[in-house]
Amino acid sequence: MKFYKSLLLFLIIFGIYLYTGYPTIPPYRDSGDLITSSYTLGIAHPPGYPVYSIFGKIFNLIFPLGNIAYRVNLMSIFFGALTCALLYYYFGLASSLFLSFCCAFWALSHVSEMYSMSAFFVVIFLIFFLNRKYILASFVFGLGIGVHPTLILLFPGIFLFLLENKSDFSGKLFLNCLLFFIIGLSVFLYLPLRSYQEPILNWGNPKNLRNFLRLVTRADYGGLKLHPEQSKFVWSLNSILQQSKLFVIATIEQFTFIGLILGIIGICLSYRKKTLGLLLSGYLFTGVMFFILSNLPVDEKTTLPILEPHLVIPNLIFSIFIGYTVEEIRKYSRGKFIWLFILVPLFLLVRNFSEHNRRQHFFAYDYGKNVLFTMSNDSILFDPDDSTAFIVGYLRTCEKKRKDIKPVLYFRTRWGYEYLKKHYPEILPEKDIPSAQELIRTIFEYNLGKRDIYFDIATKVPEGYSSTTNGLLYKLETEKTKPSDFLFKNYIYRGKYNSELYNDFFTQRIFYYYSAGYNNLGLEYNRSGEKNKAKECLKIATFIKPDLTEAWNNLGTIYYSEGEYKTAIEYFKKALSFKEKDAMILYNIGISYKQEHNIEKAEEYFRKAVKVGGYLPAANELGLIMLNRGDLQQAISIFEEITKKAPQYYFAYYNLGLAYQKKGEYSMAIENFKKYLNFTNDPEEKKEVQKIIDYLLRLLRL
Repeated sequence: MKFYKSLLLFLIIFGIYLYTGYPTIPPYRDSGDLITSSYTLGIAHPPGYPVYSIFGKIFNLIFPLGNIAYRVNLMSIFFGALTCALLYYYFGLASSLFLSFCCAFWALSHVSEMYSMSAFFVVIFLIFFLNRKYILASFVFGLGIGVHPTLILLFPGIFLFLLENKSDFSGKLFLNCLLFFIIGLSVFLYLPLRSYQEPILNWGNPKNLRNFLRLVTRADYGGLKLHPEQSKFVWSLNSILQQSKLFVIATIEQFTFIGLILGIIGICLSYRKKTLGLLLSGYLFTGVMFFILSNLPVDEKTTLPILEPHLVIPNLIFSIFIGYTVEEIRKYSRGKFIWLFILVPLFLLVRNFSEHNRRQHFFAYDYGKNVLFTMSNDSILFDPDDSTAFIVGYLRTCEKKRKDIKPVLYFRTRWGYEYLKKHYPEILPEKDIPSAQELIRTIFEYNLGKRDIYFDIATKVPEGYSSTTNGLLYKLETEKTKPSDFLFKNYIYRGKYNSELYNDFFTQRIFYYYSAGYNNLGLEYNRSGEKNKAKECLKIATFIKPDLTEAWNNLGTIYYSEGEYKTAIEYFKKALSFKEKDAMILYNIGISYKQEHNIEKAEEYFRKAVKVGGYLPAANELGLIMLNRGDLQQAISIFEEITKKAPQYYFAYYNLGLAYQKKGEYSMAIENFKKYLNFTNDPEEKKEVQKIIDYLLRLLRL
């Protein structure tokens, strides 16, 4: 009977996940790469994910309906629902429902990523292991590492369990377990074997031992670091406490405070069930210890999205603890109050349904189509972000779109350089290029004038080159062109383009590309004197992504230039609401108030700008206010402080000269005016300042 109940629960959860699933490629981080590796039986980004690629290919073959991305999404949905059904069968309904509808598991069961599959392997391993099926458990564990390497973090718990139950083990059983673990782990041989067949997607080219080891250890992809810049492998007591606090906050968000209490009680109950060592150790190492190891900045918006996938396994284990507690309550209450504890996962279902309903979510797919529409024939897409690269890669490889385009990726590694030489020999000269720096220089020098070069972010344009906005992309500038919104008007738009409607970081990242494109187009219109078009573009940018500080600030700047200071202040304050400690925005508000002759307010914002960032223009304006107020000593102190901090900030020398002149200290005034002359190149200005110096010299002679 319980089997049929489990089957029914599987169908219900599968149906909910399927109904709310993505119709095509998700915007989630590496989804495009994993879909492409599955479709082509290729090798995905490090550490290669061999099991995912193999299973993904199977799902592509046995489910012929829907697009390729949808079929791989379906695999994640299937394993997510199956994991929850198995939890019900072995650990109770509460465990299953709490996991099913918590944010991380639901989200990761939607996308073409390996996390719901890794959860499935963890629960299968636990079932075998706790039922003393050690050989099968060993095989599943080895195979599971081929799904995701974080399963290795269960090793300490396994070791503790073995110590507690060492009477179960003989030397022969241990050797058999080791053998079957190695057999499961041997799935990684897929990587070199498939690499020899030269698949379309061949990350790291792991034909030889060196390349193989670099791939599986992520040596070219940050190693253990989840983020190459933000992960700092330096710890302190404060950082450990901060990461632990972040993990607890994330757990409450996943399960509610009631779920947290139930789980903590379940941890205590696991001691009686003799699973404390295995489960608690697994929970701590895959959860809070992983947060501490990652050591990402707790106040960054990107931190929780990066860590969300790594909540899946600790959430699974924590849901087992919750199940222990609810089962104990059921026994003592004879089932009278058990329904109360089902209300919490039902609350999670209702609360999270809207956020995780992705039925009409075409943003990633349309973004990729629009990027391809932007690019001219035979052009280069240089060093795009993972999201752009993987979405475009899916469209080019799986849907056979725009094969003429040449994405320049992975060029900082030797295998990446070899990949470029093999697939796009026309973009490189026939000579060996020994370094990544020289390769970058060569690509630009060799292709300039032959084909267009595009970037998804303007800051990726190398020093010495300039770019112009070109729809969603930025194009290496070879000649001056008039700004145009032609591309934006001809893009595909499905859905509501407003980032406030979506909480997930990766959808917001897609919106950022559109918003940034409109923002930069607005700046180009402004530079060309078309201020109304500039305002229109900037307002669209703020509608798409209301927290795009730059667009609000740029709107304020345009209205300021037109003398509409009240409106400028409104826009500057809107920018400040998203970036409260931005010294430049504080300064902009201050200078606008100054133009409104509200000196008191101007001074307030100049002081804030100096306090938060030591912003020199704001300090200079403060000095001028003191100067005009007649507080000469205060003005002199401010200007002298500026010249000490920034000797090249030459405006301060002129103002310091004025302050000393008003105070009657003509020698000091002359000295500072002369310093100012050393910086200014304007002949007329030099003449005027020299007149002041000559006048002061005459006063000194009197």
